[in-house]
Amino acid sequence: MKMFLDCLQCMPRQALQALRCTGVDEECQERIMRCVLDVLNDSDWDRSPMEMAIPVFDTVRAESGVDDPYKEVKRQSNREARAHSEHVIDKIKASDDPIQVALKGAIGGNIIDYGAMADFDLDATMDRVFSMDFAIDDERALVDKIADAESIAYLADNAGEIVFDRILLETISEVYGPKDVLFVVRDEPFMNDALESDAREAGIVDMPDVEVVGMPPRIPSATDESYGLWERICASDVVISKGQGNYEAFSSEEGIFFLLMTKCDLVARDVNSRTGVDLQLGDMILWRGRGG
Repeated sequence: MKMFLDCLQCMPRQALQALRCTGVDEECQERIMRCVLDVLNDSDWDRSPMEMAIPVFDTVRAESGVDDPYKEVKRQSNREARAHSEHVIDKIKASDDPIQVALKGAIGGNIIDYGAMADFDLDATMDRVFSMDFAIDDERALVDKIADAESIAYLADNAGEIVFDRILLETISEVYGPKDVLFVVRDEPFMNDALESDAREAGIVDMPDVEVVGMPPRIPSATDESYGLWERICASDVVISKGQGNYEAFSSEEGIFFLLMTKCDLVARDVNSRTGVDLQLGDMILWRGRGG
């Protein structure tokens, strides 16, 4: 997904929000915000929003001296998600279609997003998603691929949300048998995106047949150290991508299954341009991407 000019309104807001999580004083915040604006001004705007956001967040980290501004927020998100996990598991156990319920729970967890929206209601969202239909519904294609798959690459998104990803992976294993899962988190702090430490808190690192690995939030080039990991991801029988940020980064790739909730008009507009579906904020998307 290429950046819209409107994205330039959002990135300074996200930078300031992250800065306020660092605890630096207002004078320091102003100095760093000026650095952020310089970074945006000097950047190549013909890139994805995610690629634009990486140097912005790196500037916040470097200039504030706080490596992971959202560290405590992510711990809180993991705790809150775990508190909701039994409700989702109960829904799955009571359903005639446990995979569909687990998919909806995983997408509902995508509301935990301090980049797209600082305020959200996890309780209300998780109650709502189970009675909603997918606005774009490629569930059958995904389930058919999973049933025949030996390997799954799962591109995780936010802390907290990954608790519901774990439940989805457990449900897949129960219904279709064990799969080799490559669970991809961020290799270093980026907003409230999940790291290996969050996967540990969510219990994912302890799951049998699951390997947790870290990768930057973009497609690596052939000269990057992480390119070999990207090749492993692409070689998996099924590739599942969670969240808006991963959609922004990987929507040019064909055959990836994107699971997300629309929290941004621009993401909704981009998906609409590819699918012809008129999306609204809060819609659930399960779409097999076609690249381009």
